[in-house]
Amino acid sequence: LELPTVPEPYSISFGGADYDVLVNMDGKITDTIADTQVELGFILEKDGEMQELPGIQTKIPASERVEVDREREEVPEALSAVTLPEGFTAMEWKPGGASTGAAHSDWTTRFIRVVYRDEELERTAQLFATELSGQLLQDVSAKKLADTEKPTEGDIVLDFRKAVGDGKEWTQTLGDEGYELNLEAESPGVISISARTKRGVRWGCVALGQLWEKSEGQLPAGVLRDYPAWSVRGFGIDVGRRPVSLELLYRIAEELSKHQMNTLQIHLNDNQIISQSDYDGTKEGARQLYAGFRLESDVRNKAGQSITSQDLYYSKEEFAQFIEDAAVMGVEVVPEIDTPAHSLALTKVFPKLGLSGDPESVDQLDLSNPAAQKLAETIWSEYLIESDAFSGTGTVHIGMDEYFGNQKAFVDYMKALSDYVAEAAPEKTIRMWGSLSKTGQDYSGLSRKIQLQVWDTDWTDPQEMYDAGFSVINSLSSSLYLIPGGGYDRLDLDFLEKKWQPNVFETQERTWELPRWSSRTLGACYMLWNDYASQDGNEITEDGLFERFAEPLDILARKLWK
Repeated sequence: LELPTVPEPYSISFGGADYDVLVNMDGKITDTIADTQVELGFILEKDGEMQELPGIQTKIPASERVEVDREREEVPEALSAVTLPEGFTAMEWKPGGASTGAAHSDWTTRFIRVVYRDEELERTAQLFATELSGQLLQDVSAKKLADTEKPTEGDIVLDFRKAVGDGKEWTQTLGDEGYELNLEAESPGVISISARTKRGVRWGCVALGQLWEKSEGQLPAGVLRDYPAWSVRGFGIDVGRRPVSLELLYRIAEELSKHQMNTLQIHLNDNQIISQSDYDGTKEGARQLYAGFRLESDVRNKAGQSITSQDLYYSKEEFAQFIEDAAVMGVEVVPEIDTPAHSLALTKVFPKLGLSGDPESVDQLDLSNPAAQKLAETIWSEYLIESDAFSGTGTVHIGMDEYFGNQKAFVDYMKALSDYVAEAAPEKTIRMWGSLSKTGQDYSGLSRKIQLQVWDTDWTDPQEMYDAGFSVINSLSSSLYLIPGGGYDRLDLDFLEKKWQPNVFETQERTWELPRWSSRTLGACYMLWNDYASQDGNEITEDGLFERFAEPLDILARKLWK
């Protein structure tokens, strides 16, 4: 990449690209098979001060070296015009037929198998075979090929793509989630899906299923590559305020996977909003309100009372299995334990650890008491060190929203707990709600590896957090919050389709726009909160929850991928 020139005493450096697989931070441009549009960011510096410049749209031309490396013959003019079906897009598309010279191939009459060589892809292949069996109404099997065994007609080959060249500086890696889908361009009757990771292979399987549906089995011949613009593409659900079955969580994970969404946040503990609940106005009355801690825990008080919900809970083993099963679908489960607020499930069992005074604060931990910090560490230790409950995920969420106690103690607690979790699980990413702006405190001691989920611009200013060096996730309540039966019963689909973007935070007062090209602008996660259990006097069923989740999914998934 050639940097723009600037006069002295200015200097300029490369800041990043919205598709970081296309241009890495060293400025090396990836080999591509088609002309590709990218937004580049640059940073201007003078006398020690830095300024990010607006993104620049530019075109990366198809790399000629790819054609030479593959020794691919010139594509006949009749085949060069082959296009993908309407409604299906990819970042890179190179039309071309196999040795048959056919522009399209009819896969509706073939006997289909899903085959793989690497054992790591066994469950990915089995899942795709099961999905194809339902889609194609035939018994599609999954089979491991021997080292010397060649694919045969009708085979869909899943494989890992090695990011190596032949002595040349070949940089194409497709990133952690990209894939290459080869539609008979090199071998008649055989389709291959390759990627660097299992998740990338999974997204290639999802794409092939979508392409099959759009083309009705008449697949165009060629090679396509695709990869997402945003690294966090998610949905979160509150299971603390009402029992939510594990079956519904599996159903949600499956639907997210079908839309190439990679994150499912599970808000494991919460309680009725005290200020909006009917109770007798006393602390004792407030403690009787509903609260849930939905994951099995060994934490008990001296009387033997457990923090675990008794009406419905997930065992550590089945939650660990859920995390593992969702990962096969390409979905990372992000468990959230929310403290120091929203903690009535804890203060019911340990009432001396709750804030005294205002009854509406009994669901908040008293951070002046060292035992509150110790309790939180004990809970996290149970899932990170003493059991495998969270071992299968790479990201955990430590809560940190809407605390009304001493704000300096709040920020000190953030640092202490995030440091504890980082030491207990150094391989995991830590995520928390953005609440720093409203504290008015010095937060310079917080690790900038923490990812901030912005839900309210009063609690946290997204630009301030970005400028401070944090990575930011868009969960803005005004556009991305679902509260079935409440004021946010449905998302505004028209707004999402016409205006919403993952890097834009729009409120009635003002709009913040973070750079698309920055690696610290992560994406978005829309949320469903179970503040209410009924609507118009009727119970909201799990089917009703799923319907509200699924309604905006297609719009958000498209915008988060592209």
